[in-house]
Amino acid sequence: MSAPRRCLAGFTPEIGRAETLKVGDTVYAVGFGVGRLTTSVGRVEALYPYEGSVVVRTSAAFPMGASGGALFDSNKRLVGILTFCRHGHETDAYYALPIEWATQPANSVPLQSEGPRLAGASPPATHYQTDTRP
Repeated sequence: MSAPRRCLAGFTPEIGRAETLKVGDTVYAVGFGVGRLTTSVGRVEALYPYEGSVVVRTSAAFPMGASGGALFDSNKRLVGILTFCRHGHETDAYYALPIEWATQPANSVPLQSEGPRLAGASPPATHYQTDTRP
């Protein structure tokens, strides 16, 4: 295995785990969208347990086209992969898949047994944590 490469921000990221995040934690979104590098700071708004880890909803904004970018925790650990955003009437929501899914061998990823889901559908409300702060 080769030595880790240093990224543009001047640090070598460590691989973390999305499941260690808590609602309210500070996170950083870094991606390349709309023709430029974008960065933003936000908070974990909700954690949706799914397939052995958690899908992260954050307020760290990223533009269309930045999916595949990185979500870092406050300790510079890579914890998620920027995936999609949903623009609402009152608020926007940004989602990241857990980095654990990208670091598992392909043959160890569990198969979904409950049938297909609509793209962007949230897991049942009874199984996640949300930020209840005003």
